[in-house]
Amino acid sequence: MTLKIAKAIVPEEEIYLRVNKNNRASLMVMLHNGGYIYKQDSGSYYVRIKKQIS
Repeated sequence: MTLKIAKAIVPEEEIYLRVNKNNRASLMVMLHNGGYIYKQDSGSYYVRIKKQIS
């Protein structure tokens, strides 16, 4: 539900997210919803989810 709301109000072409590396479950949810890891550092993954016009 949160992703649906974000896609409706975020003007950019992608939703930008950050998740701690020790939070594997949240990362998997992001990836399952079309996200991809575009960057990482020692403690976080940075994920983008493309907005799709439906």
